[in-house]
Amino acid sequence: MVRLTPIAERQLDLLKDAEYERMAEALDLLESFPMLGKAYAQDSPFADKEARYFVVRVARRRALRISYRVLDESVVVLYLYPATYPLTHPDHLKLFKGDK
Repeated sequence: MVRLTPIAERQLDLLKDAEYERMAEALDLLESFPMLGKAYAQDSPFADKEARYFVVRVARRRALRISYRVLDESVVVLYLYPATYPLTHPDHLKLFKGDK
């Protein structure tokens, strides 16, 4: 099960329809494979929360990072923020359906 924090819900509601659909597909994927995302580095503020992240390309030049935690049997989405690094390193996006 995927649960969103109030902040993540607001951020999801602000997306355009096409971006929303891509994020919904990514959240479905994370529900089935929660360990697919990478763990944050030890020097990150999210490391102590055991958070993970997954980057999704939602448009040609726009990607969003899903920050989440796995609690019991659910994925709790903390934030959805723009991610710029993967656009300069497209190999990081190959896990998500639709990228070649």
